[in-house]
Amino acid sequence: MPQGLGTLWLPHVRILRPHLLTLVCAFAIAGCDCGPPGAVFDPDSGPPQFCATCRADSDCGGGRCLSLRGVKVCLATCTGSSTACPEDFECKVPTAGGGAVCTPKSDTCCVDLDGDGFGRGMSCAGEDCDDANPAVHRGATEECNGLDDDCDGEVDDLGVTVCGVGACVSAAPICFDGGSMMCTPGTPGIETCNNIDDDCNGMVDDAPPVTCGLGMCRRMAVGCENGMPGACTPGDAGVESCNTFDDDCDGEIDEGTVSCGVGACERQVPTCVDGGAVACEPGDAGVETCNNIDDDCNGLVDDGLGEVRCGVGACEDVVPNCLNGMPNTRVCTPGTPGTETCNNADDDCNGMVDDGFGTTTCGAGACQRTVQNCTMGMFVNCMPGDAGVEICNGVDDDCNSIPDDGLGTTTCGTGACMRTVQNCAAGMPQTCTASSPMPEVCNGQDDDCNGTPDDGNPGGNMSCATGQPGVCAAGTTACQGGMVRCNSNATPMAEVCNGQDDNCDGMTDNAMAAVMCPPPTGVATTQCAPGGGGVPTCQIFMCSTGLFDVNATYSDGCECNDVTRNTCGTPFNMGNIGVSQSFTGPLSTAPGATQSTPDWYSVSFPPDMSSGAGRGGGTPTIEFAPGTNASFRFDVLTACGVNDTCGRGSSAAAVGVTSWSFNDVDSDATGPSQWTANQRTWPSTVFVRVYRNTAAQSCVTYQLRARRP
Repeated sequence: MPQGLGTLWLPHVRILRPHLLTLVCAFAIAGCDCGPPGAVFDPDSGPPQFCATCRADSDCGGGRCLSLRGVKVCLATCTGSSTACPEDFECKVPTAGGGAVCTPKSDTCCVDLDGDGFGRGMSCAGEDCDDANPAVHRGATEECNGLDDDCDGEVDDLGVTVCGVGACVSAAPICFDGGSMMCTPGTPGIETCNNIDDDCNGMVDDAPPVTCGLGMCRRMAVGCENGMPGACTPGDAGVESCNTFDDDCDGEIDEGTVSCGVGACERQVPTCVDGGAVACEPGDAGVETCNNIDDDCNGLVDDGLGEVRCGVGACEDVVPNCLNGMPNTRVCTPGTPGTETCNNADDDCNGMVDDGFGTTTCGAGACQRTVQNCTMGMFVNCMPGDAGVEICNGVDDDCNSIPDDGLGTTTCGTGACMRTVQNCAAGMPQTCTASSPMPEVCNGQDDDCNGTPDDGNPGGNMSCATGQPGVCAAGTTACQGGMVRCNSNATPMAEVCNGQDDNCDGMTDNAMAAVMCPPPTGVATTQCAPGGGGVPTCQIFMCSTGLFDVNATYSDGCECNDVTRNTCGTPFNMGNIGVSQSFTGPLSTAPGATQSTPDWYSVSFPPDMSSGAGRGGGTPTIEFAPGTNASFRFDVLTACGVNDTCGRGSSAAAVGVTSWSFNDVDSDATGPSQWTANQRTWPSTVFVRVYRNTAAQSCVTYQLRARRP
C-alpha cells in the first residue's frame, strides 16, 4: 500500500480498474514514506467515502469528517506533504485541529481524475462512471464505441433501426458491440387474402379483381375484402334487343331470326345485323293449284279447289277434289245411320245432333234452372242459379223455397201499444201502426204507452197490514213486479229499550240490557224498565264501586264519586295533632253514606306535659270545615264499635255531631289520674265515622278538620 496517503482511496472501482492512477512519491518531502519512485496507487482498494457527506469520522472509513463551506464531508488523512494528496488537494492541518488531511485548494471537494467536472464529491457536476475518460460522464452524448458514454448503465443504447414494409418489416439495433448494424428487410411472399401485406409492396391484400358473368351481366369485384376473397355476383339477364350487346347474357350478341309470310310466301331473315333491325318481306302470293303447296299464301294447302258432299250427320261423306296434291277420283257414298249417343254428332243421320236425351230441372225460386241432358256431346249436370238477396217482390230471390222471407219485422209503439208487423206481405211492403194507450194499472205492463211499466204506482200508497209482528205490522201498498204488495213501513233493526218490537221477532225489548242500554260512565249494570208514563226506558241498575247516581240522569251515568269510602279497620289517617296544630282532610263526597256505610277517619292527640300544668295540653277538637254541606254528621269513637262521650261527667255518646272537643280544665289534679277521676280518658287516638243524616242522596261535599288550640 502506498505510504503518505493515509486512508485516502479514490472512487470508481468498476471503471478505473484498467486505468490505474500512477502517483509518484516526492522523496524530498520530509516524513513522506511513499514507497519506491513510480509506485502505482490503486484507488479500488481505498475507502469510497472521500468527499462524501458525513456526520462523524466513523462515516469516513478511516478519514475525518470535517466542515467544508458549511457542509461536513469526508477527507483523507495525510503526513504533511501535498504530493501525497490528489491533484487540486493539499495536505494541511484543518482549522478544527488534529492531524493533517487532504484539503481541496478551491474549497470544492470533488475527486475528478479526468478533469471533465464529473467525479466523486459534493462539488462535482455529477457522478462519473469512468473517471479516466473525460468523454464519459453523466449527460454525455452516447456514441457507438462499446462504452456507456452517458453513464446510464447501458452501453451503446442508441435505439433500433426499422426497415421493410408489410410482412418484410425487420428491426436491428443501431449499434452493437461498438459497431454499427445494418437492418435487412424480410423476403416478400405471395399476396393472399389475410389482411397482411405478404408481397411487401406497401399495400395489404392488393390481389387483382375478379370477374363473373357474360355480356351485360359481367361484373367485377375486389380480389380481397376484410382479409377474405372478394365475392362476385353476375348481373340479372335482360331481354335481347338489337343494340350490339349481349342483353340476355348468353354469350351471343343480337342473336335470333325473324320469319314472315306463310306457305309459298314464307321468308326468314336475321333479327339484327350490326346493331340494326332487319325487315322481313314475304314473297308474292300465287294461284292455288292441286300440288300440296299453299300457293296463294293464305295458310291453307290446296284450299278452294272444291269438294263433293252426300248424306247428313254421321252418314255425311265429303270427297275433296284435291287430295295430297293430286286430283281425287273417289265416288261420294253416304254412311249407314246408327244409334244416337251423346257425342255432339248426328249418329242416326236425321239431321239433329244428340236429340232424344230429354231435360233436367234443378233449384228453387229464382235459382231454378232446366238444361238439356246432352249438350255439345257431353252429359250436362243441372246446376241451380246463384242465390240473390231477398227483396219484397213475391219471388224467392234467395232460393230457399220461401218467397219474401228474412225481410224482418218492424216494431212500433211502446208498452201495451207496441205492434210488430212483417216488413213484406204478398210481395208488398207493410206499414207498422201502434195501438192506442190505456189507463195504467199494476200488471207489469206499460198500459199508457209512455215507456215506463206501472209508472205512477197504480194501486199504491194505501195503508195496509203486513201480517208481521212489531213495528213491521203497519204497511203501505206499492205496485211492485206487476203486483200490488203491502210493504212494511219500518225496517227490522236492533232491539232498543222503547216498549216496541224493533226487530219484528214478536217480542218486545228482548235483547240483553247491556246491548239495548250501553252503560254510561261509572255504571256497572243497566236495565230496561218502565219509566214515567209506563214507557220502558234505559235506567241505571248498579253503579261501579265508589260511584253514585245522584241526579237520576241516565246519560251522565254515576256522576258522583265517593273518594273517601273505607272502613274502621282501614281509616283515613289524619296523623298526630300537637298543641296549636291542625289538619284538614281531603274534600270528599258521601252521597250514599249512612251510619252503616260511612267514611272512616283516625286522628291522634298525643299527651303534652310541657305546659307544666299537669294537663294533657291543648283542647283536642274535631269539626267540619267551613263549606261542608249541612246534611253531614259524624260520630267519635275511642275504638271500633266504642263511642266516646260528649263531655265531662256526661254519659251521652258523641254521635251525630258536627263538632267535638276534649276540654281539659281541671286544675286540682295532676298527672294521668286527673282524667281517671273525671271518668274521661285522654283521647290519644280516636276514630271518626262520617255519614249523611238524610236518606236522600246528593253529590255534595264535606271536609273534616282536626285541631288542638
